[in-house]
Amino acid sequence: MALRLPIKLAMAGSTRIWASSCTEGFQTTKRIKPFTSKVSVFKQNSFSLLLQLKLPDMKRIFLLLIAAAAVVSCTSNQSKEAAAPSNVFVEQKVNEFVTQHPEWTSGETANEEITEKFKKEVIRWSNEEQFLNEMPMQFKGLRDTLLNGQGFKIATFTGYNDNTRPSGSVLNYIQLQIDGIVPNELLKDLHKDKNYHLTGMLYKQGKRADVKVIKVADFKGYDLGKYTFSITKVKPL
Repeated sequence: MALRLPIKLAMAGSTRIWASSCTEGFQTTKRIKPFTSKVSVFKQNSFSLLLQLKLPDMKRIFLLLIAAAAVVSCTSNQSKEAAAPSNVFVEQKVNEFVTQHPEWTSGETANEEITEKFKKEVIRWSNEEQFLNEMPMQFKGLRDTLLNGQGFKIATFTGYNDNTRPSGSVLNYIQLQIDGIVPNELLKDLHKDKNYHLTGMLYKQGKRADVKVIKVADFKGYDLGKYTFSITKVKPL
């Protein structure tokens, strides 16, 4: 017995020395406070609550885990930015049609039946008074024409791309041509390659054959065709 006591004391002493050296080693290392999200805090609190309850009731544990999962899901969904609604009539309509027909361009080529429906819808939209509302158009040039034996100036406007638009704006993938019958008093306000908002009344409806959807790999574009309008106002952008 007398021999064992020093051995125990020696072991205890060596243990204290090892623990002391380890503690000193950790103290010399800078501790970085880990990032803790609200979700992880909720999870920690949930599991702490489980330990405090000390209930063998598995139903309560299961319900609590479901609640934690719901919080994670809600947080994930809230992090996604909702697309801002467009105030451009044409863009609104194209977006709505695409949303209502998710299978339209899901394959290698566009579904022909849905494309035919799209053509009818676009021609119908052109009859709406709001068709040109907020639609940015670029002036490309003038030409002379005769309508019912009377001479007029026809101004050609087209849709255009703009990298300052919100990310994902369908406007950059929409092509539209407006042939505008422009009165003389508005001609002075038009400058080639400048951009405008137009106000006017439909004079000649477009052709369904000119309405197209273009799908190449992941690219999707929408050609809404060509229409003739009697222009009553041009607003520079």
